[in-house]
Amino acid sequence: MAHKWVLFLTALLSPMFFWALLAIFARKRPNVLAAFYPWLKAFCWTLWLSSLIVISVGLLTYPKPPKPVLLLWCCLFTFYGGLNLVRGWVLRRVDPDAYAKKSPHGWWPSPKNS
Repeated sequence: MAHKWVLFLTALLSPMFFWALLAIFARKRPNVLAAFYPWLKAFCWTLWLSSLIVISVGLLTYPKPPKPVLLLWCCLFTFYGGLNLVRGWVLRRVDPDAYAKKSPHGWWPSPKNS
């Protein structure tokens, strides 16, 4: 029973530990985030696709999945969510304009002053 909690807490805390290490390293070398972001984005997409494959195969194999399979799915989603928090933080540091609010109406000419 304890190993299930250890696995879940590892999936929960490892992205936060990685985030802390990345923040410390980026404070000493700020340009490292721009070089690291494409790799982090690729890893997030790979993790998402592998999670999708594992869960689809699991649902096709087990109509009512056993508890170890559910634990694996929970750990995958937890790790993926934590890693996406890190990816969002890195993106805000690398390209802050990606989060800038844009007008939903597009470009319109300014009205003439009569």
